[in-house]
Amino acid sequence: MSSFTCDSFTSLDQEVIDDFYTCFRETIEEIEACCGRLDTDNDSSDVHDLFRSMHSLKGNCRMVFLDPLVDATHKLEEIVSDIRDELYPYEPLFGEFILVIVGKIDLLIQQLLNQGEADQELLDNVEDYIVQVKEAETTERIDIVNSILNKLAGAQVEGPSEEPAETPAIAEAPPPQPTKLSDLDFFYSLAVKLDALNLFNRDRVAEVAKLCEQINQELNSPVDSKQLTAAVYLHDLGMAFVPKQILHKQGVYTKVEQAQFLDHVRIGAEVLSRVPNWEQAANMVEQHHCHFDGTGHPVGLSGEDICPGARIIFVVDTYETVINEHRDDKSFRRTLLRAVTEINSNSGSLFDPKVVEAFNVVVRQRYVA
Repeated sequence: MSSFTCDSFTSLDQEVIDDFYTCFRETIEEIEACCGRLDTDNDSSDVHDLFRSMHSLKGNCRMVFLDPLVDATHKLEEIVSDIRDELYPYEPLFGEFILVIVGKIDLLIQQLLNQGEADQELLDNVEDYIVQVKEAETTERIDIVNSILNKLAGAQVEGPSEEPAETPAIAEAPPPQPTKLSDLDFFYSLAVKLDALNLFNRDRVAEVAKLCEQINQELNSPVDSKQLTAAVYLHDLGMAFVPKQILHKQGVYTKVEQAQFLDHVRIGAEVLSRVPNWEQAANMVEQHHCHFDGTGHPVGLSGEDICPGARIIFVVDTYETVINEHRDDKSFRRTLLRAVTEINSNSGSLFDPKVVEAFNVVVRQRYVA
């Protein structure tokens, strides 16, 4: 049997591993609960909850250097994303497939914890099954899922015969080796934690990053892609420090409340400015509430003086806010048009007209066409 190791994970401090695995099991329970609710009422809010849980599962694996499993969890997340985006409807069989695959991922983690290595063939099969379902024609997807589930039911990979402990432990774990997340992965982990606070009503970071980069490309890439991604990940980090009564207030802010709200811009920018080589991203975060006509925050910057990354983030952030506010609408297209109208009606005042035009092109390509 071929196997793979993950030394960066297994050499972590035992307390870190225990904390990770506790969170991992809690996330699996959330996924099971979402699938159970979907089997009963198939509510769109439960699909969003399922996506958030899958996103957390992937983020947690990335956080503890379980790199061999991140790709599989990401592909599984994409299946849920397709269902959330209504590319095809949720079926109870999909929930069963998701739970079985997550169980296999759990088994691989237990193998790494108990044996120091895991079954490479099982991982390859898991990834292959996910790709088969992801890329299947709509009319064939149910049959493919059925076939995979039957195959898995007939060829279960045996785990340890002993009764599993509540949390895994490694006997005589080797001393921790020096490991370090890349800056972007660290920024991403902070963004995932921000999403987990439920300050917003739907997961946003992945969608905002995609839209920003596609608009950047449509504009012939005036912004460094990594700098833009870092800015997207941390542009709302300071929201964690805004009082909830202000964040969720209906109506107009007082001057004091407005100042407290806008302080989130300073916090995110300052975090980035203290990390070497991310000054461009820090400027984008600091300026992402500037208005093209010179109003906004900080006051005084206007037009081309606002860095292009900030102009891109402001448009996409506004779009996502409108989509989020009307998340309960049954018609995504109606909500989409409402958001696009909001952006276009403020072109030249709040938003850079060139960025707005690129935004329109990208939205047409992604959602309308």
